[in-house]
Amino acid sequence: MLISRFYSSNFDITKKRKSISKHIFNKTNLQILSVLLLCLYLLSNTKKFISSSNFEFFNELLINNGFVIKDIEIQGTKYLNKDDILKVVSSYNNINIFSINVQKLYEEISNNTWVKRGSIKIVYPNTIKIFLTEKEPVAIWQDKFGNKLISKSGDFILEKNFKNFKNFLPIIIGKNAHKNINPILKILNLQKEFVKNI
Repeated sequence: MLISRFYSSNFDITKKRKSISKHIFNKTNLQILSVLLLCLYLLSNTKKFISSSNFEFFNELLINNGFVIKDIEIQGTKYLNKDDILKVVSSYNNINIFSINVQKLYEEISNNTWVKRGSIKIVYPNTIKIFLTEKEPVAIWQDKFGNKLISKSGDFILEKNFKNFKNFLPIIIGKNAHKNINPILKILNLQKEFVKNI
């Protein structure tokens, strides 16, 4: 009897060990799975943080090493106030020169009513060259809202100071006269003696 009892108690111990081992194994698996899920979650959230901080780091690095706008050359202006263009470009002073969206800068410059067309060239490390073609004013259109400069195509050119233009541009008056500027100018060019008396 002793042997069978001994065997039986040994069997119970082995059974308990297996049960404890399974329990520890399941608990360990659960812990490993939890750690993996936590790591995946943290990696997915820190990836966004790492990428934005990397951009800021490289932006600061480039700015600190001189890759920022220092020189602005504007060519092709006769009437256009260069300060208006400099104000637009100055909004790009806090970013490195490689990050400048040239298309967006061109669109912002083209919003000035004097600009007919232009091009922008970036000369690394720190220069922007802006080449502009201005609209040519051909007349002053006077309506009930005030005076406006008119180009050959009939476009408005917004200008605050008309004194510079009143001495050599004809003043036209009438509803939609700006749309008919070319025929009006042809008549004025043909009748030069008549124009002197106006």
